[in-house]
Amino acid sequence: MKRVVKFRPSFDRRSDDPKKNYGIGCAILVFAVIGEKGAASFQIGTGWYPGKGQRTGPSGYGIDYHSPVPQHEWHKEPSVSECEYLDGKPCYSDGTMLYSDEVLEVLILEGEEATWKRLEEFYENHFGKEAEASNDAG
Repeated sequence: MKRVVKFRPSFDRRSDDPKKNYGIGCAILVFAVIGEKGAASFQIGTGWYPGKGQRTGPSGYGIDYHSPVPQHEWHKEPSVSECEYLDGKPCYSDGTMLYSDEVLEVLILEGEEATWKRLEEFYENHFGKEAEASNDAG
């Protein structure tokens, strides 16, 4: 399984014009595992906003899966037309915020490897285990 870390910078797109006001957002750290059946990602809101003094603590933003095929009966259209985890192909995604603070605690208290294990468990719980490579010569 491939492991990927992404960092999305903070932004400040506030405007007095309501049609151009996109708000302000903190930097986001993403851990993702990508396998044969799709991907799973864990997002952390760092609490790092643009400007000096604009710092708060991190929080879990969500744990999501990304699949090239529908996963639920209500998946009629892809969630994203060009998924960054599926080589730009459309994906059907969904997720939860319920366990994201728990996984953030794992990162803080146990480190990166334990966090990867949790994300791989989420992937396997959703997609099933990956096929194991065979050493057979045929």
